[in-house]
Amino acid sequence: MGHTYKNNSDNIAIVSVDVETSQVIAMVGSSDFNNAEYGELNVTTDSLIEPGSSIKPILDYTPLFMQREGINYGPGSILKDENINRIYCAGATRGCALGNATGSFYGNVTIRFSLGHSLNIAAVKALYINGIDNSLEVAHKLGDVSYCEGREDYGLSIAIGSGCNVRMVEHANAYASLARGGTYKDLAYVLEVKNSSGETIETWSDSEGERVVDEQVAYMISNILSDGSARFNVYAPGGSLSAGFVVPGVWTATKTGTTTTANSAVTKDSLIESYSTAVSTFVWNGNHDGSGLSSNTNDIVRHTVGTYMERVHKEVYGPDGRWSSGDQPARPAGIQTLTVNGKTDIWPSWFNSAKNSGVAKETLVFNRYNHLLASACTPEEYKIEVEVTKTTDPMTGNAVYSVPEPYNREVSDTCDYEPPRLSLSVSGDKVVAVVRGGSYDLAGYTLYVNGEERGGVSLSSSGVVNGYTITCGDKTVRLVISDTAGYSASSEINVNPTCAPTVDDNTENNNSENNNEGGGQ
Repeated sequence: MGHTYKNNSDNIAIVSVDVETSQVIAMVGSSDFNNAEYGELNVTTDSLIEPGSSIKPILDYTPLFMQREGINYGPGSILKDENINRIYCAGATRGCALGNATGSFYGNVTIRFSLGHSLNIAAVKALYINGIDNSLEVAHKLGDVSYCEGREDYGLSIAIGSGCNVRMVEHANAYASLARGGTYKDLAYVLEVKNSSGETIETWSDSEGERVVDEQVAYMISNILSDGSARFNVYAPGGSLSAGFVVPGVWTATKTGTTTTANSAVTKDSLIESYSTAVSTFVWNGNHDGSGLSSNTNDIVRHTVGTYMERVHKEVYGPDGRWSSGDQPARPAGIQTLTVNGKTDIWPSWFNSAKNSGVAKETLVFNRYNHLLASACTPEEYKIEVEVTKTTDPMTGNAVYSVPEPYNREVSDTCDYEPPRLSLSVSGDKVVAVVRGGSYDLAGYTLYVNGEERGGVSLSSSGVVNGYTITCGDKTVRLVISDTAGYSASSEINVNPTCAPTVDDNTENNNSENNNEGGGQ
């Protein structure tokens, strides 16, 4: 557990819990027991540390996914990533703001995306929906019994692990509860106690535990935390930052966390939780006195947990027959795959998209060419109706629209775009195109005969389609042109069975979305 020089930290601790039994199987309380200043302090049991974002799956999303009354939630639910300072800061005008580590807001993203990328807004909204007391009750029952214990002055900031503390060993055990499908078991440190005569005084025995959450809820959390694509923008699978998230040959679910020093953005704690079907492990890295680190890198905890999780599975649990490569949580009965708000994801059995999704359908009008919301100046022939879905944000009360790509409801049409136009005719056995450019230069064209693309064609300066001759059996000839902005228009002629072509007077202009051709903006 070296490399602390990367962020000028002086301490690190790790604790590991057996998922099946909640026995503590590994514990390193500090970087050096012989350090006279702090080495004998067991950080894993004796210290209370802020968990940062590692609390989100336990406190925020597990209780949210448990909800059966009213609107139900799953990994595919949308909680808009937006500025909520008006509510979060409760009227405070100075020293309060909530954002993401990236400094950006991401709009209408799913919970899978928000949790995978550790965004803060959705986590706070989840806690708001659940109610703080309800969320704390669930977190305590899962094993995080110290979180906000004895406190009454907490607020929404505890959703992102700020203001309340956990014990490392309890936090690892809370994740063990999720790993075993939502059932809590007491931590076990001692398996047997004997007296001086060698007589057994006390023996540990396993228990069935207490079910805290439905196994479908635990599965949905694990499914997100093990999904490399859910964190792709930050920790791309296969990249250098995937260490610790991806353990070779071992299925794991992972959540990181960081904390900052008081009234600053300087990182104080670096944390990571990693669990499999067999082992739950939590790692902390920081300074013994709580002072800030020189870097916000989580390389140290990621590499530590990655190395440990690989070896404990392959060198201990595998040989003992308690784990096999490829082991991962079984998909519980009832978990369903649905498309809601245009997003396909997994949902619990009690979710009904028609009754308790909070989703309504509406039809909006867009400019078919530039894909912006139609305005008063949008020409009628440019307009297209598109079905969208609408939900009401449970925290802000604002309408949230989910609009299919490439349409954009957030920007209204300025009516300064004109599409390319064309018409087709036949001269002898040749197709002739009359093309009129629009706002952008033409970029290309594609010819289709009887619906099949034909290559090797070119347009002459007079519009003759060279490289193609009308022959018997041709029924339709269609030309699609596109401009440099990616918009397209098309025209089609019909050819009768006697090979005498006739011109369809109805020239059609369509955008790429309707015709599945061309590009988007």
